[in-house]
Amino acid sequence: EADIFKAHPDWQELNSTFSCEVASDGKYASPFHPEVRAALVQLMEEVAQAGPDLAGIILDCRLSLQEYLTYSEAARAAFIRAHQMDPLDISLAPRDEASYQALHTLERWRLDEVSKLVGQLSAAYRRHYPEGKVVGRGFANLYRWRGGGKNWSAQDWLNWAVEGHVDELLLECDWTAPEKEADVAQAWFGLGQVYLQQSDPSAALNAFEQALEADPENRLVRDTLGKPELRLCNFELVRPVGAPLNPAFG
Repeated sequence: EADIFKAHPDWQELNSTFSCEVASDGKYASPFHPEVRAALVQLMEEVAQAGPDLAGIILDCRLSLQEYLTYSEAARAAFIRAHQMDPLDISLAPRDEASYQALHTLERWRLDEVSKLVGQLSAAYRRHYPEGKVVGRGFANLYRWRGGGKNWSAQDWLNWAVEGHVDELLLECDWTAPEKEADVAQAWFGLGQVYLQQSDPSAALNAFEQALEADPENRLVRDTLGKPELRLCNFELVRPVGAPLNPAFG
């Protein structure tokens, strides 16, 4: 359909003024709405059944980079059920510990919900076409961003890979710009962590070497490559159970 939101206006995710700046960033379906999830799962199943000759499918799941979208009725109801708080009552500019914790809870919930959606879509595709690959698309330098777009996007592609929701990652970045060398290194380093999680130290080593090639002065990468336990497949970089995957997301 040209605009599915005309038939289903409640499917659209909204900002705190209950709108969405279409001119600047388009419209976004709500990943928090059960009907949206069901429709996307059905679409994924139809694609898997209709395209057996495809090598796989690319999932690009995120929210707006321009504005904070978590205020549709579906999103508010889901968050209230989960945490007994209304997103409208949570400040995006916290000034004390209580407001900071409330925002952190909201941010974590958004990330988890989008990751769950990626998992549902991946499972639906694999169920009907297990030979096909599921590729997650993301911003290579996402974990280096500060606030704003990073948190607003709710795109946690590293977690998608670690949780097994995607088989591969397609990372977007301006690879030719010299000032992006640190971003490229960060992306390769993140992939190395994923390969360690997947018990593939050889691929992890290659990813870490690519990171070092992109940013030879990156101390974290150099220290990681210097650890003998990397080759012995000692997963020192793996997060403890229950700990955040990436400190950038708390």
